[in-house]
Amino acid sequence: MEKKDKLETIDELYKKARMADNFDWLDDIHRKTDCWEKTSCPMMTEIFNYADDNGYNEQRGYMGDVEYNEIKTIRTNSDDLSVDRVEPHMDGMISTWDVDVEIFVYKDYIYTISSEHINDAQTFTCQSITRRPLTITYT
Repeated sequence: MEKKDKLETIDELYKKARMADNFDWLDDIHRKTDCWEKTSCPMMTEIFNYADDNGYNEQRGYMGDVEYNEIKTIRTNSDDLSVDRVEPHMDGMISTWDVDVEIFVYKDYIYTISSEHINDAQTFTCQSITRRPLTITYT
């Protein structure tokens, strides 16, 4: 095997890093400027668009996954909110989803992470991540 055959692609290296126990997913998404879409909200809200992920299940993590003693987090309990979704492409099948929301401040932004889990399959999770800067400059 030649030396060039042993080289890993950037995607392989990134995937390996994300699987490491010490991977800091929060700092990773915070720094990905190309993954944040600005909205027309006057509070300068941005939405994380997962542009760096070609996977089907959009999930990054939970605050409990990382060790930030200085970050206070408010989190709902999945027992608090459930929603029924109708799947038109599956003959109107209805699936029940539990919703958790986490809100916290990290590096001068207010983050909101909404995590949705299929009620009968807690391993399938999709997240919506938004953030707003603490300092707003109107231009």
